[in-house]
Parts: sequence; C-alpha cells; structure tokens
Amino acid sequence: MGFDGVLFKSSVGKGYNVVIFDFENVDYVTGTGEVFEVEALKYTIKQQKHENYPDNVTHTIL
Repeated sequence: MGFDGVLFKSSVGKGYNVVIFDFENVDYVTGTGEVFEVEALKYTIKQQKHENYPDNVTHTIL
C-alpha cells in the first residue's frame, strides 16, 4: 500500500506509538523517545455469541 509506517494513540499510556516498516526511511533524533523491537506477540481469542450467527457452524481460525 506504500506506507512507511503508522502512528496511533497508545492504549496503555499517554502519547503515541509509531511503527516503522523500513528504518532507511527515517532518522532517529536522540532523546526524543525510545526504540523497541517486538520479538513476540500472543493473541487470546474468545468466540462471541451473536443473534445472527448460528450455533452449529464449523469454525476455522487462520
């Protein structure tokens, strides 16, 4: 899609998060923030009941 990264408001603190897809497109300014690399993510999912969704459907999670 041509994006170099995304900026979004933090859900766990004040401020914003920046995700950079290619570090060659940016310059880090010392003292303006911190840089973290995500090593792993874990998702926990729970099926939700919905009035328009039948109970007898076979589910595949991709």
